[in-house]
Amino acid sequence: MGTEYVASTIVDTIVCMDGTEVIGAYLAETLSQNGITSMNQHKSIYVVTPEVHSSGQLIFRDNLQPMIEGKHVLLLIASATTGKTIKKSLECIKYYGGSIAGISAIFSVATEVDGYPVHALFTEKDLPDYKTYPHDQCPMCQAGNRIEAIVNSYGYSEL
Repeated sequence: MGTEYVASTIVDTIVCMDGTEVIGAYLAETLSQNGITSMNQHKSIYVVTPEVHSSGQLIFRDNLQPMIEGKHVLLLIASATTGKTIKKSLECIKYYGGSIAGISAIFSVATEVDGYPVHALFTEKDLPDYKTYPHDQCPMCQAGNRIEAIVNSYGYSEL
């Protein structure tokens, strides 16, 4: 999602995390129009999502594995704070034989994960009051304040 990728990076597949499939489809269409090369026979970019096992393990079913194996894969994620989901996603893509073409995020605090730069539309600089803490160092928790809501890929949930 940065200008340095225009016509210089091969993208065969976009792996979508956190419910970003619609954005991934739009991104695939836009990249195809902007001259990004695809090595696929039909010159299109696949848009796929791994399954998440109940233990949190990511897997690609048999029908999706050919879209990863030997392909140049762009990872798309909604938001990244610690980089754990990115790390798990990269591990999965590599396990199935994919080559990492890049990492793109809508919002990211992480700027790099496992040596790969994270290209984000928005960073913590765009949210001046944004704060993140390890779970045992949260000042609100230490003051006894309860969490009011959780925001994740499913939306905003009041507790």
